[in-house]
Amino acid sequence: MAVPKRKNIDGVAPHVFDEADNSYSPASTTTPMPVSVVSGGGGGTQYTEGDTDASITGTAAMMEGAASTLLPIQGTVADGLLVNLGANNDVTVSNTVDVNLASTSVVLGVEVNNTVYTEQNTRIIHAQDSVTAGTTSAVFFAADASLTGLYLKNTSTTGTVSFKWGGTAVINKGLTLLPGDSVDIPISQVDVTAALHIVASEASVNVAYIIFH
Repeated sequence: MAVPKRKNIDGVAPHVFDEADNSYSPASTTTPMPVSVVSGGGGGTQYTEGDTDASITGTAAMMEGAASTLLPIQGTVADGLLVNLGANNDVTVSNTVDVNLASTSVVLGVEVNNTVYTEQNTRIIHAQDSVTAGTTSAVFFAADASLTGLYLKNTSTTGTVSFKWGGTAVINKGLTLLPGDSVDIPISQVDVTAALHIVASEASVNVAYIIFH
């Protein structure tokens, strides 16, 4: 006849062997039973610095992605964590700004009247703004010995503008920008000893500019 199995034979509680005095003591909070955790809890996959794993699991730092999916925290050691600053992600440069560019090749984006213009160089922006030209020649800006360059953009969709250093500007003569055209004038083509004049083919033509010193 088979003997039925019992969880606790003769009512004896689990005991823990004490090697110090070669005796057994009932398992308790002061004499706990040694347990090896195979999985779950503090077990599972653990990592040390420098480990490589295409599918990181376990206690690596995680974040919640789309559809409540757990993903490793996004970012790199070189660039740090990816951070969304909300409305502060975008920086707009307006009015007059002085920028000291230390690098030999820096791409600088400047917003003029909601349009971004990019300049790559080591020049310093002295001023950026826009003017409205008319059909009569007028001084765009006075002679400036410290001028190192000039960026011009005709933001009009219909009107044409023409420029002349040191004299009356005539439409479609000399430097002329059609609607939407732009030009980056280097110091070699700038007459720093004379004022720059401007004239337009119609009453109100807007021209955005960046002055470099």
